[in-house]
Amino acid sequence: MMTLRRLSLLLNFLLLTSFHDVNAIEPSDAQMALTAGVKADDPKEIEIALKDGADINLPSPRGGQTPLMQSVLNGQVNAVKYLLSRGADASIGEANGYTPMHGAGFQGRVEIAEILLNHGVDPRHMHEDGYEPIHRACWGSQQRHTDTVHFFIEKAGVNVEEIYDQCTNDEKVKNPGTIKLLKQFRSTSDEL
Repeated sequence: MMTLRRLSLLLNFLLLTSFHDVNAIEPSDAQMALTAGVKADDPKEIEIALKDGADINLPSPRGGQTPLMQSVLNGQVNAVKYLLSRGADASIGEANGYTPMHGAGFQGRVEIAEILLNHGVDPRHMHEDGYEPIHRACWGSQQRHTDTVHFFIEKAGVNVEEIYDQCTNDEKVKNPGTIKLLKQFRSTSDEL
């Protein structure tokens, strides 16, 4: 007969191990150095890690983010540029399928969105949830999100009419600057 203590230990073990993927590959020293280089926004550190065998497109065990996605979300412009120059795949999504362009929209990273666009990344990529990177920028509350919306319309060719209703009527949109910007673009397009 199992004692209460043994049962408790077994349940604790099962609970703890259920959150750890036993098949997950532990990151190598080179991969950890790549992550450190990305966090430091240091292309030289990134270069050394890649020379030591780090995989430029390997998703992290937690969150499934590639080094490129990590650098996009954290606003690491130098890392983004360097990773793309070394062939990082900007079409790889993280664990939930959000690509780096979606990350740039979500975080309001206009400079990074422009870098991605210049590398041929689709600014209109629709996630399986039905939203594009511009929608994620519309949901942001800061000026940088408004600036990113402006970029998507002005430079990336997003038609304001196609996104207007979702970006002004959606309860997620609470940024008055973004709403004002969208209304200005819409009135300008009506005049044409």
